[in-house]
Amino acid sequence: RRVRCPQGCGLEVEAGALEVHKNGECARRTVPCLLGCGEEVPEARLEEHMASACSRRTVSCPLGCGQEGEAGCLEEHVKLCPKGLKACPLGCGKELSGDALESHKAACPRRLVLCPLGC
Repeated sequence: RRVRCPQGCGLEVEAGALEVHKNGECARRTVPCLLGCGEEVPEARLEEHMASACSRRTVSCPLGCGQEGEAGCLEEHVKLCPKGLKACPLGCGKELSGDALESHKAACPRRLVLCPLGC
């Protein structure tokens, strides 16, 4: 007797061969991600998952610091990245990248300036 594959590939196989089909031949069978994220993805979409959706894929910092890491850690990196925006610690309200922040502090209108009269 022939049965339709329950994974939705559209094939009908002999009932006795269904397990072999589901686990080894079916185009819609799921496999674990090879990068180790723990997700089970359809085998036909494995490459796409690893390239663009996997939390364990390697990505470069979008702020341009040059660091690479796992996509799942990107949000935390961006918060701490030296190229990210930081609020002026003197309280003027400006947000600058780490590179520009040091030079800004020397010219910030809220910086401490010694009185020219020696007060």
